[in-house]
Amino acid sequence: MPAAAEGGPIRVRAMLPDDVDEICALSLDIGSASWGKEALKSSLHQRDYCLTAVAPGQAVGFCVCRPAGPVIEVLQIAVNPGFRRMGIARTMIMCAMDWAYDQGLCEVWLEVREGNKPARFLYKELGFVETGIRKAYYTDALLQEDAVLMSRSLADGV
Repeated sequence: MPAAAEGGPIRVRAMLPDDVDEICALSLDIGSASWGKEALKSSLHQRDYCLTAVAPGQAVGFCVCRPAGPVIEVLQIAVNPGFRRMGIARTMIMCAMDWAYDQGLCEVWLEVREGNKPARFLYKELGFVETGIRKAYYTDALLQEDAVLMSRSLADGV
């Protein structure tokens, strides 16, 4: 369980339809690529694995993963900057890996901005390895950034 925030503990739980508006707003606030409400609602109704990190009175993070054949892809993961370095992203990734393992999936895939060193460090700590680069994958206004592709086997468990 992530560290306690001022006012109470942070919980990671399954994303609910009532979370969608708040998650979309959070995504925009922190500059994460937002899919929009309809796409997020669609993820909830598919086989996607969706989590919300909740501090008292607010959503502070989210994770959306999609099973694809024998793997699970982390499509989005984001944490409010005021709640980073508290173990929230780690907890969400671990929950996703546990779920994927229980479903019989054999690998986790994700991509991360090349310049997001804290996230890359976390993923390496969790056993992910870099498997490739997608050139100029992220494009924001005047900035282009490569995506680092990473994967982790679940063959030996989580």
